[in-house]
Amino acid sequence: MSNIIATSQLVICHCGIGTVSHAIEHAIPMVLLPTQTEQSMLARQLCQIDVAISIPKAASSNQLVNTVNAAIKNAEMIKNNIRIQRSKYWDNGLIWNKDLVAYLKKFF
Repeated sequence: MSNIIATSQLVICHCGIGTVSHAIEHAIPMVLLPTQTEQSMLARQLCQIDVAISIPKAASSNQLVNTVNAAIKNAEMIKNNIRIQRSKYWDNGLIWNKDLVAYLKKFF
C-alpha cells in the first residue's frame, strides 16, 4: 500500500491508522471521511494540525467534490504541514504505526 500512496497526488480514506500513516510517511494530502469513533478522533486531530481535511460520512457528493478540490488547491500547504509535523512528532517515535492508544494519548 505504501508504494501506491507514494505515487498518489491525494489520499481519500476513512482515516484508518494504516492508511493515514502511509500518507504521512510520504507527505501526501488527505481527505478524510471517518466512519468510526477512533477514526473521527484521529481525523479531528489531523485537521487541527492542518495535515488533512475531513468531512462527515454523510456528506453530499457536492461536499466531497468541493473538499477534494480544496485539498488539491492547498496540496503544497498540506504537504509542508505534514513534513513539519512528521519531523516534530512522528519520525521520532513512529507511535502512529505501533499503537493507536499511545498516539491518541500523545496528541490529546
